Amino acid sequence: PHLHMEVRDMGSELYINPGYYFDLGNPESEVQILEIRAGGRAYRLDAGANPLIEVTEGTSLSVRTHVRLRHNVSPRRIDLFIGDLLVYQIDFSHFTEDERYMVDNVYVNSTETIYWFLLKTQNEDNIITVNRWDSVDLSEVQQARIVVRDHWGNSTERTFRILLQR
Repeated sequence: PHLHMEVRDMGSELYINPGYYFDLGNPESEVQILEIRAGGRAYRLDAGANPLIEVTEGTSLSVRTHVRLRHNVSPRRIDLFIGDLLVYQIDFSHFTEDERYMVDNVYVNSTETIYWFLLKTQNEDNIITVNRWDSVDLSEVQQARIVVRDHWGNSTERTFRILLQR
């Protein structure tokens, strides 16, 4: 995660999201989940869509999402559920000094205004707070849900179906 301003807890050496220290009230934001990418194929996640996404063990999975204010900003948290199980979570509330430039653990093929976040990785750190892909059985079609939250309590979610391709 890229920093323009940092707040540190000197006791624990954690970098803390500076947004928690600004009293912005509750700005009007729009949390958008636009697409999910599995391997090289992109699927639109419009409201009401429920596409079937077939993956292999090695298929990369990422989501294009952002929070719209006057300009796009990263969300505070991204949760991926398969069935009722929280399988993967990215939380930008804090991270260590060693992790502050480890953008490849979180982002993939992103630009300054278009954010693609990895939803499946082998990495473990303070930003990827849940990674339970090894607990998921995708031998049959499973219902999945992505929930994206901003820094002010707003959220949106989208659903899709997922299946391990044989």
